[in-house]
Order: sequence, then C-alpha cells, then structure tokens
Amino acid sequence: MAIINMNNIKRKIAVSPGVIRKTNAVLRKRFEAAEAAYMKEFENSKITQELEGGVQSGNSSGTLGSYGNLFTFMGFSSGSKPISTLRRVLKAGFKMSKGKVSRTKLRTYVFSFPGVDYLRRNTSTLYMPFERGRNWVLAIEQGISGFSFYMNKKWKGDGARSGHGVQIENKISQGRGTSTFKRTRYRTIFEKAFTDKIKEKKNRA
Repeated sequence: MAIINMNNIKRKIAVSPGVIRKTNAVLRKRFEAAEAAYMKEFENSKITQELEGGVQSGNSSGTLGSYGNLFTFMGFSSGSKPISTLRRVLKAGFKMSKGKVSRTKLRTYVFSFPGVDYLRRNTSTLYMPFERGRNWVLAIEQGISGFSFYMNKKWKGDGARSGHGVQIENKISQGRGTSTFKRTRYRTIFEKAFTDKIKEKKNRA
C-alpha cells in the first residue's frame, strides 16, 4: 500500500523553480498594470495639467473658482517644474519585493506604491514655496489658505516668484467664483487606481 502525502507534494510544487518563475511573471505583470493605472490618473488629472501649464494656464481644476491658476497661487517660481519633480518622485516610489518563505513554504510578495507616508517623507522635495515644511501634494486635499489675499496679475519685484501672482495685505472678493481654495481629491485618486487594479479578479494569479 502506498501512502501519498499531498501536503508534501504541494509544498514541493510551490517551491519548484518553474512555478516560482511563473508566479513572479504573473505578479510582475499585475504590479506593472497597477503602476500604469496610478500614473495614468496622475497624468490625466486636471490639477497635474494645470500646474504643468505654468503661469499661463487657466484654473481648469476649479480649485480657485476660475480665478488665476494654481501655479501662481501656490507661489512656484517662473520656469520651475513642480510636476516634473513630482513625476520623478512618484516613479521612484513603486517597488515589488519578495518576502521570506514561511514554514509552509509559501512566499509573500509586497507591492509598494507612492502613498501618503511616502509623499510625506519627500516633503523636502515637494514643499510649498512659501511654507517649506508643508507638502503641496498633500495640501491640495487638505486645503490651502491665503486665497482672499491672492492677486492674479503680472507683477515685478520680490513679492511675486512667478511674475504673475502675489499675496497682498487686503482681501479681494470681486471677480471670483469662490472665496476660498477648494479642497480637491488628488493623490487619493492615484492610490485608489493602483489598489483597484491589484484587486481585479482577471489579474489574479
């Protein structure tokens, strides 16, 4: 009589080079699809496109009630490229790593993406021009003060980094569709796209 230990067979299959290679390939494909979904949402965001347009862009994101634009309101210097910097930071935040093999011969895989903690750690690169300790990417969703004192016009001198916007001493209320900066979802949309893609049934190994 032969006794077959199916658990031992399953363990051997799980750690066989062929199965490991196939598993790695399937999960790598799933990870890259999730990364692509994250970056697609980033590139298609109206906030991304508005900031990439620089001082001449309109307020297509609607965060300022169509008055001025985010680039000048947030105080970026003329010629600076905050979106190029953010794009570089985001691309460096994706990582797929293999964990240790458990006692049952199962291997875990860890998918890392640029979430809130990662962005917060990069505040020294993604800081607000007038608030170096604050991350502008996170501020989009948290809210940014000072809109009532923001004047959108060409401006020469030290008060305007962009040359097209400046913070003045008196409040301005005329000619605006809103009185405050409108908090808008930004990085959370990218994160959801990543996690949703990972969870898709058709992507399951």
